[in-house]
Amino acid sequence: MKGRAAVSRFFVIAIIFLVVSDRCLSQLNSPEDGKKLNVILITIDTLRADKLGCYGNAVIPTPNIDTFAK
Repeated sequence: MKGRAAVSRFFVIAIIFLVVSDRCLSQLNSPEDGKKLNVILITIDTLRADKLGCYGNAVIPTPNIDTFAK
């Protein structure tokens, strides 16, 4: 049953990704106010939020991500 749940979860995530990316691409192709939409997708497989400086961690330096978060 775990394998089936993982496959279902994958398809839900894939559908959400497709809907969001379609919306973003349509904005890039025909912006309503004449401005182009900037999209940045950052994927990090093994990073926990509590290990980032912008979320309060003072031990591990993450200056680039902290600057981007500001």
